[in-house]
Amino acid sequence: MSAIASNSPAALGISPLQLRGLNRLGDVYMPGFESLPSFSRSGCARELPRVLPHMGANDLADLKLLLALMGLLPSPLVRLFVAFIEWSVRWPDSVGGIFRFVRLGVRGLVFTLYYSDPSTLKTIGYE
Repeated sequence: MSAIASNSPAALGISPLQLRGLNRLGDVYMPGFESLPSFSRSGCARELPRVLPHMGANDLADLKLLLALMGLLPSPLVRLFVAFIEWSVRWPDSVGGIFRFVRLGVRGLVFTLYYSDPSTLKTIGYE
C-alpha cells in the first residue's frame, strides 16, 4: 500500500469524486485558450494543499459537499450551475445574495489555483 503524500489533496481529505467536481467547475471557467491548457489539463488542482489549510472547518465542509455534488453531476449540469450562479449578480439582494457568495467562492478557488500553477505562470510570461 502506498503512502499518501502529506501535501496532496487526498491527505487533506479531498476525495477523487471531489477532485473531479473541482476539475469540472474549473473547466467551465478555464476551458483553455490558445497556449493555455484547460483547468483540468493544467493539473493545477494539485495546488489545493496551498489553499485548503487556510479555510475554516465549516467552509471546508461546505466546499467538499459542493465539489462532491459537482463530481456527481454530468458536465452539462455543472455548466448550468455555473450559469445560474453567474446570473445571480443581476438578482436583488434578498434572492441573489447567497448565490453571489457561492459565485465569489467558486471563482476565487478556480482562479487562485489556475494562476498559482507554475506552468500557467510560465505560459503567460509572469516571472
